[in-house]
Amino acid sequence: MATSASAQLTVDVNGNIGVGDTITSYNSQLSVNGAGLNNATVFVNTGNREYGIYSENIITNNMSNLNRVGVIGNAKHLTSSGVGRSIGVLGTAANCSNGYNYGVFGVLDGVQNGGAIVGTISKTMPLYPSINGRYAGYFVGPVLATGIITAPNITVPSSAANVTDVSNLDSERSYQGIMSLTPVEYKQVYSEELESEVIDTISSESMAELEKMVSEKKASERPHFGFIAEDVQKVYPELVHEDSEGGLSVDYIGLIPLLIQTVQQLDAEVKALRGEGGLVKGMGPETGMGDFGANSSKEVQLSTNGSCEIEYMLPDAVKSARLYIYSISGKLVDSCNIDVRGNGKLTVDTSKLGKGIYIYTLIADGQPISSRQMIVQ
Repeated sequence: MATSASAQLTVDVNGNIGVGDTITSYNSQLSVNGAGLNNATVFVNTGNREYGIYSENIITNNMSNLNRVGVIGNAKHLTSSGVGRSIGVLGTAANCSNGYNYGVFGVLDGVQNGGAIVGTISKTMPLYPSINGRYAGYFVGPVLATGIITAPNITVPSSAANVTDVSNLDSERSYQGIMSLTPVEYKQVYSEELESEVIDTISSESMAELEKMVSEKKASERPHFGFIAEDVQKVYPELVHEDSEGGLSVDYIGLIPLLIQTVQQLDAEVKALRGEGGLVKGMGPETGMGDFGANSSKEVQLSTNGSCEIEYMLPDAVKSARLYIYSISGKLVDSCNIDVRGNGKLTVDTSKLGKGIYIYTLIADGQPISSRQMIVQ
């Protein structure tokens, strides 16, 4: 059915409707300013207008439990088909003023909390999640970017009010784990293969351009410095994450506390060897006031089965002697008197000490004589 040439609305013989032109046959069920497209239910040609489609949903009165949605995009197969493409909202922008082309643009207006762009893969997340704060982007679930992410600050929530089961790190695990990792240099590989059904839809010109972009990307890839995820997983499985495809990634921020604790341990060791911090400074064994025995002369003693045997030698002239045990950070954790002079042996109960590295010091007549390391396993 068609009316006069000046009609604003036309219905063709197939029942398709056109608005704003004089065409008598349309490819879309609703076409505005054009013939439409076979694969589009609604087609809009904006002409010189700023907006293609503008949907306004503004409520002036205060009505409770009323949702306001401007546009909903819902594309899905009722069952898992494994073929085709499903895109809820597709945005493409190009060739306007440099810096002012946005594929998708979201604005959080007003003063209430929320997100300009919200995304989730959680099945337990409600359709309209409650967001505590105001964010340009709010995502529930993993976020993947194959390029560079630039941000002046990256933070990890760790407020005392929002954490539980807080405990000190195992110093031995931190030290041994960090020292066992092997830093490497590598280049990241991403799959550039396209499925055959996608290739069939790409023109030869577009395919040539795509191949050129892939080639340029591979040529410009920078080397990365880090760890192989499988190696980290052996010592710190908590820091390795596996995606749905079995790919592994490393939480490098989580490595920072372990690195700091290892540095603190090494710093305390260096201070002990230099005689700083009150652990080793003093007259030294060359004064003839004593020393550790021959079997304890090695730099590191191992504690097994909850005890450690420490041999020593003290001259008869020494009036008082005591053994002090310090944590690697310099905190006194245990001590005991040495009453026997000459060559003697102490059995130290280490079952009450946590796993880690300790320093034990021999004090004779108030003077530090010598120090050794002890590892409690």
